[in-house]
Amino acid sequence: MANIGATTAFYKVETSLSRANNEVSKSMERLATGRANANAGDRSSFVAMADTFRLDFAGTKAGIKGASVVMGYLETGMRVLDSASSLLARIQELAVLGANSSNTTADAAAIDAEAEAIADEFHRMMTKSTYKGKNVFVATAGNQKVALGGRSAQMTFGIAAQTYTALYSTTGSLIKTPSDGAATQGALTSLIESIQTKLNTARVQAGSQYAALE
Repeated sequence: MANIGATTAFYKVETSLSRANNEVSKSMERLATGRANANAGDRSSFVAMADTFRLDFAGTKAGIKGASVVMGYLETGMRVLDSASSLLARIQELAVLGANSSNTTADAAAIDAEAEAIADEFHRMMTKSTYKGKNVFVATAGNQKVALGGRSAQMTFGIAAQTYTALYSTTGSLIKTPSDGAATQGALTSLIESIQTKLNTARVQAGSQYAALE
């Protein structure tokens, strides 16, 4: 299963937090200077401003951390989609190789066996890949939410699970195999191409969500 490792988001969050810390320190320093120069009647407003800054900073700091976790999820999902695309490409290659009347019975069996093994791995990746113990693919794209700070700042994310039952049966095998020959080769390759189109869409959506968090 694909699981989260060290991602670029992990390193980016440290830079973002350092930058936020520096900005808050400058703001608090300005407030402290102003408070010292103000009369006693005005000091309550400076205290209120300082408390607001502190509250906003706490929310921003937590939001940056939450965003980095989501970026790690999206990175993991995109890697899974890329690997799944590579598997589909190999099944496509085998489908073309199988549609050849010069293949012997042993050739056809070997091609089918490899195609079935790759299809099994494709299915495993699309159904069992996890991030922090949760499935990478969710029921609907963008149905997950992450808070990005105070004042109700948030965004949606999520990579949708893909359907491919026309290619891979619920019993765990290819519905059409390469050895079915030229008669079904066109149908098999068309199925693979349609699934790849779905993966492409999911990959673009995940990339857009990731870019929005950078």
